[in-house]
Amino acid sequence: MSNLIKQREQQVRNLIEDQMKKIVTLAGSKDKASKYASAILSIAMNKNLWSCSPESVVKCGVEIVELGLNPNPKLGLAYVVPYGKNATLQIGYKGWINLGYRNGWIFRAVPVYDVDEFEIKFNGLFDDINFKPNEEERNEEDSKWVFKHLKGVLVFAMDSKKMAFSEFVPFKKLEKLRLKSPNQKSKNELSGVWAEWAEEMYKAKALKYVITRLPVADEMLEAKSKEDEVYSEEFLTAIVEEENNKKEDVNSLLVANENEELTLQAEKA
Repeated sequence: MSNLIKQREQQVRNLIEDQMKKIVTLAGSKDKASKYASAILSIAMNKNLWSCSPESVVKCGVEIVELGLNPNPKLGLAYVVPYGKNATLQIGYKGWINLGYRNGWIFRAVPVYDVDEFEIKFNGLFDDINFKPNEEERNEEDSKWVFKHLKGVLVFAMDSKKMAFSEFVPFKKLEKLRLKSPNQKSKNELSGVWAEWAEEMYKAKALKYVITRLPVADEMLEAKSKEDEVYSEEFLTAIVEEENNKKEDVNSLLVANENEELTLQAEKA
């Protein structure tokens, strides 16, 4: 096992070295680039990502840097999560806040639980919102509690011209978005980074959903497209596999028909 670990580490180091010139340019200094490279190496050596190819992990790490974010997962700006043999990128709540601030937007996402006092009335551009969080009964640190009691997330946004926007994203919508994540399969429980940082991930999904409906800068839309890449790749892979299966089924049918015909000819003889 130790030899396999050493081999993976060396492979990752080689891949990062190939990308160092780019990382230095993106980071703006060799010192910062070195820290980013160390973070990417640490991510790739995480046991939860051993099933993923080193190439896909390093690719995600470099993409985080391309977005102007620090790849250190402890900062909660972005995460690299497994999906079979490939690693995928997920931008965290803090990451979206960071991207928004750099592009003239101020965002805030506030979770609403069934223990809170909450009422929202549609009122044109500005809804009437009555919201009083129940801090005594809340238990946001427990992901299982969050999953059971979350009603939705209130998202507030303000652009550089002080124009304000708000939208409530209900739990059903958030669950639909969560289950689109390649590492989330169960409707009954959270897994992976969601199981550890449920509230942060729900806030990130709600914020991303609202951002796509706002007149944001290209940089933020690019961030969304990078996070969504796996879905298009998975879709194309599914199509190819389906076509291959069809070909195999047709070939199997032809072989079966040929064998049956030969058997009938032999019986007649």
